[in-house]
Amino acid sequence: MNTQENIFKGDATQLAGVDIDSPFVKLKERTCEYYTEPYGHAAKDAEDKGETQKARVYRFLQVLVGFYPSFDTPAQPFVPMWQMEGKRSLIPADLSGSDIEVVRVLAKQTADSALGARLHDVLWERTNDHVAGAEAAGLYLTSADKLNADGDWTFAVTSFKRGLYLAAKFGRNKKLFEDGSNTLAMAAKRAATSADAFHCCQLVRLMLQIGIGEPSEFAALASSIAATAAHKGDTQKAKAYWEIEADWHSCVKDAAAEQKARLAAAEASVAEAENRAQGVGASFMAAAGLLSKAIEALRRSGATKERVAELRHRLNEWQQRSLAEFNTFSTPNRHFQARRECS
Repeated sequence: MNTQENIFKGDATQLAGVDIDSPFVKLKERTCEYYTEPYGHAAKDAEDKGETQKARVYRFLQVLVGFYPSFDTPAQPFVPMWQMEGKRSLIPADLSGSDIEVVRVLAKQTADSALGARLHDVLWERTNDHVAGAEAAGLYLTSADKLNADGDWTFAVTSFKRGLYLAAKFGRNKKLFEDGSNTLAMAAKRAATSADAFHCCQLVRLMLQIGIGEPSEFAALASSIAATAAHKGDTQKAKAYWEIEADWHSCVKDAAAEQKARLAAAEASVAEAENRAQGVGASFMAAAGLLSKAIEALRRSGATKERVAELRHRLNEWQQRSLAEFNTFSTPNRHFQARRECS
């Protein structure tokens, strides 16, 4: 006998008259992570007006959008938002059978792709309803494409990840997965000109993880972005994209092209270290730490012995010069040495 307490406290037969999209309709960020507060305000407003049923629907939705996504762990895609002193926030497993049926009704009442994806995903997780799972996949992908803009793109990445994971459950050769893969690939191409250095980077990394995309096309794209970044002096961005280029070459076992890209990424790390050793706020200690990692990357990438020896000599020099970044001060009983604060 199921004795699990219902979370939804309203009348399950009187759901149709509640506009569940209105609390967040004015939000720019259309993702469930931002819906918790609007639902809370809407519930309080309804309570103040004596609209009990509406308030209870909003309180229930506040719980549903508050499930914390953990899409890197597909076996448990939603985890508590908080845990402390033996207590935690709610997760899908806490929903009763009656609650699930309320979710099923509400899923049909929203026109918002992000909320629809969340509600159908909860149904999929709790009931293994394949129709709900496929619907969730499609809505995640729709939501991701809308979010793929400067400022919102981090949520686009997570939505693409969950959407394609679910789509793959129903067959990588099916239209749902193929269309989603194409949508992600197009999103990555559009992001190549993004003002955010790592927008395209994260989308392309996701493509690599999922195993989609044409390696030669995206290796060339990553190489072009890296070269442009290096020309502009953005060493971190250059390094990231040359590493991605190398990963694409690795997919097709092009060892020579992979090595070339990894050497370029390692040299970008050298340039980053050199930048840290000069200019405002320069620090030979910090630069030496970066250079040490760059030398190891070069060594693993097959750099010449001469290049490695040259940089090790520079590293020794910087380590010696970093000693000047320490000051000595004393207390009545001990002498201490501390690194001078750098501006």
